[in-house]
Formats: sequence, C-alpha cells, structure tokens
Amino acid sequence: MKFGMRAAVLTAGTALTLWGFGATAQAAIPTSTTIATSGVEALGTIQCRPDNHKYTVKRIAPVRKGPSLNAAQIDVRYPDNEVRSYNECVNGGKIFICIASCHVSDDGIRGQWMFRGDVR
Repeated sequence: MKFGMRAAVLTAGTALTLWGFGATAQAAIPTSTTIATSGVEALGTIQCRPDNHKYTVKRIAPVRKGPSLNAAQIDVRYPDNEVRSYNECVNGGKIFICIASCHVSDDGIRGQWMFRGDVR
C-alpha cells in the first residue's frame, strides 16, 4: 500500500475509533505482513508463499484470474496436462497455485490460478 493511502486510512481509522467505530475501521484496513523466516505473505485473509512444484491435472480444470473460486475463468487445463506452480495461496481455507504471469505483492495478486484440488 502506498504511504499516502496508508496515512489516509490510518487517519480515517483513528477518527472512526474516536467515534466508536473501532471494529469497522480495523476490518477495513488491508494488512500486509511478510514473515521472513517462512516466506509466507499475508494479504488480508489470503496467505501466499513462493512455490516451485510440477503437478499433473486430474480432471478438466478452470484457470482463474485470481486465487478464488469466484474469480473469472480465463482458460482451462485438461487431464494429464503438466503445470508448474510459482506461488501458492490459501484463501478461505482453499489452496490455489499460480501457474503463469504470477505477481504477489503489496500492489496486488495477479496471474493465472488453479485450485490445488484439481491437480496431483
């Protein structure tokens, strides 16, 4: 998050806290923390880490624009196709792997994502 935006959010959060809206303000502030020892990055409720594994697709599987079952489908992979993951994210208890155009940072999460349950 950019410094100016962070300062504006914190200022708004402080004002809301003084008016009695502390829980709402805290929930609205996106968190971004990197834990150096494990390489895990938490972006709100999504936790990501670098990954470098080769998988085989189990069944016809959608490729999505983000690490979510609700993200737009942009492609499909077929049974026995091989894919390589570059990042792994946990979102809502479900694991997603990024197979191409991966970008995970404070600026956002982008790439081509597959649900981990669709590969072995």
